[in-house]
Amino acid sequence: MQKHIDLSTGGRLDLFLLAELNHHYPLKKRGLVMVIPGGGYRFTSDREAESIALWFNSFGLNSAVLRYRTDPDIQNIVQHALLEAAEAIRFIRQHVQAWSLDAQCIGICGFSAGGHIALQLATKNRALAESQLIAGAADDFKVDFAICGYPLVYYTQTLIDNQSRFEEKSLTTLNRRYFGSEVPSEEAIAAADPIRYLSEVTPPLFLWHTAADEVVNVQQTLDLASAAHKHNVPIEVHIFEKGIHGLALANEVTALHQDDIEPAVAEWTTLCANWLQRRMDNDR
Repeated sequence: MQKHIDLSTGGRLDLFLLAELNHHYPLKKRGLVMVIPGGGYRFTSDREAESIALWFNSFGLNSAVLRYRTDPDIQNIVQHALLEAAEAIRFIRQHVQAWSLDAQCIGICGFSAGGHIALQLATKNRALAESQLIAGAADDFKVDFAICGYPLVYYTQTLIDNQSRFEEKSLTTLNRRYFGSEVPSEEAIAAADPIRYLSEVTPPLFLWHTAADEVVNVQQTLDLASAAHKHNVPIEVHIFEKGIHGLALANEVTALHQDDIEPAVAEWTTLCANWLQRRMDNDR
């Protein structure tokens, strides 16, 4: 079953719910993974959306795609997208019974900028509840695991200065859209860094990246992994030698060009499926 839900914050949640197998068998509760596409906070990439959601369906999980707003007039888009993601997870948790969901298996999967949103949500559910920017308790925004491909983890001055990667007209335009200020403070930049919010209650993380990524340096994933380990966060990390940024499934399904196909990197789905299966087996 496919449904489209308009969020009050302006985004859209596309649901891909598997049929309930309750005719001849006891009702089976399934987990759900919310996919958050990348796109440099300028758009939500189709290559990192429905195809990923359907892959999770093939693994026996329900899925959803968050189409967060990327309108040019949105100020402080980093915070705005996080609030949309939080609202979407709250909405999903409010429908656990109606959709026969496993409440202990609600996760997120983000890519690039979508990975940044996913990591913020995975580490800041308590901070969100305390901020009063969105109504709800910390458990309303809780995710049980996070899967991130080539995620943007933190902002560096080099990344902020390199506005050409995001086709922005000027550095001040980029800063205003990202942080709501033409000259963001160090505190604002640090607040968008999920490493700062890691703790022992951060959910398990599955990360993958390519060493050849020229858009988001692989060092960001390595720094995240190191910090997560120090906080005893369960984590699995895969670094592939070759591959450009934005590979998605890294196969013909999501490829626009030959460079988007990397058979070795495409193995991330098998590795991720095994990781998910072990987690679900351990929870039973």
